[in-house]
Amino acid sequence: MLNFFSKARIKEDKDLLVGHGTFIILLIFSVIFVNERVLFIDSAYQLFEMIQRCGFQQNVRRYSMFLAELLPLLAIKLQLSLKIVVLFYSVSFTLIAYGFWALTTYVLKNRYVGIIMLFTMIGMRHTFFHTISETFQLMFFAAFLYAWLNSRFAKRITVAGKSLYYFVALFMMTLCTFIHPVALFFLVFILGIYILNKNYTISQKTLITLITIGIVILKFATVVQGSHDTDYNMGIREFLGYCLHIYRIRSTEWFFIRLIDFYWAPVLLLVLALIYYRRKKQYLNFWFFLGFNLSFLIITLVLYHNPDSAIGRERSFLPLMFFCGVPFMRDVFPNISLKQHKAFYITLTCLLCIGFVKIAIAAIPYSKRINKIEEIVAFANQENQKKLVMDREASNAIIPFFNWATGFESMMYSAMMDKNSTVNFYIEEDLDTHRTNANFLNEDIFLAVPWWTFWEISYLNPHYFTLPKQPAKELVVKDGKFVIKELNP
Repeated sequence: MLNFFSKARIKEDKDLLVGHGTFIILLIFSVIFVNERVLFIDSAYQLFEMIQRCGFQQNVRRYSMFLAELLPLLAIKLQLSLKIVVLFYSVSFTLIAYGFWALTTYVLKNRYVGIIMLFTMIGMRHTFFHTISETFQLMFFAAFLYAWLNSRFAKRITVAGKSLYYFVALFMMTLCTFIHPVALFFLVFILGIYILNKNYTISQKTLITLITIGIVILKFATVVQGSHDTDYNMGIREFLGYCLHIYRIRSTEWFFIRLIDFYWAPVLLLVLALIYYRRKKQYLNFWFFLGFNLSFLIITLVLYHNPDSAIGRERSFLPLMFFCGVPFMRDVFPNISLKQHKAFYITLTCLLCIGFVKIAIAAIPYSKRINKIEEIVAFANQENQKKLVMDREASNAIIPFFNWATGFESMMYSAMMDKNSTVNFYIEEDLDTHRTNANFLNEDIFLAVPWWTFWEISYLNPHYFTLPKQPAKELVVKDGKFVIKELNP
């Protein structure tokens, strides 16, 4: 049995300590910032639905999310406390990343790809607080796929060995494809490298190409129309128009500001790799990696020309850590001197440490938000008014950044203390326009999300939530204090 923490192993390969240290710190952060990570937009919504259904919750057919849902779903089935369910959900994503890193490093024995996985953390700040970020998970799925395709298993000559190789490749491609549309870039990138590699036969390259094409076709055939996956559809004329003015769009401005912060690292790795290819006259590699990275950058800048949040911006460009890291770690890193190796690991460790500090700093507004929800929940329980609605303009003055899932976030946060303390606090975009809506006064209703606001209280899982039948009332702030008012005075 493999001993991942063997003293002899760590002594022999000191770089492994960086990997274990990174994921252990991420696990600790996942526990410390559990509420900030889980009780926020998509994470809160999907976990709430899992609790109600006692089953998996994969929106817009992103089936690969099932891996991260296994642990919290087990806790729900065992009817463990809501605190445990929320904690399991927070750490499960980190455990998945840790697991793929361990498999890549110890089973596939590809520590270079393991290091590429660590690059992901250099580009994370706010993304850490979007727990279910599919792009974060994809970084590890795709890296493992790349390592698997180039592992010793590719050289198996028996029928069983070949079958295992192609089956795992198929599984990992499916896992990548059905988690986020950006997976298409990863598959094209990995396939391109595979085809350029002279160590594989024509039949191997053909079969992997056909599997990739088949998976992509299946994904496009199952896209839910009108879903988030189709939000970035853009005509050729519109795309070219943005390209002509790419230096003026908001996403470009944001990227160059962040270039000084941390994007200089992957750009530097790519430049060093391109210099290496030029010197070695490996022109196919030179043009492939340069062309692919430039294409990805331009497409991303255009598609996300009007980024909606810090989280959205970060996760859009996160794949650059992988695309720029692969050529450097594959071809340049193995050929540098021992002193340069040491300098690389020292720099990597420093960048990771800086990244963790930046994550802790980024946590401040998310923690303030949780604290404000805590105040509202305490006030609601004190006044025995468990259903509250607030106008967005009023909430902007007291709650850092508006989001659409406050109804779920408040219910889960309050129910973690005691299910009888459940509070439903909802922020309405324009309360003055909708305050006469009779559903706000319906005692059998609780308030959920903007596109589907009114849900039946009977839908709630009684093991975790108890919400009294009472009409909603308006929460306002007067002279710095909370005040409850009738919706229809």
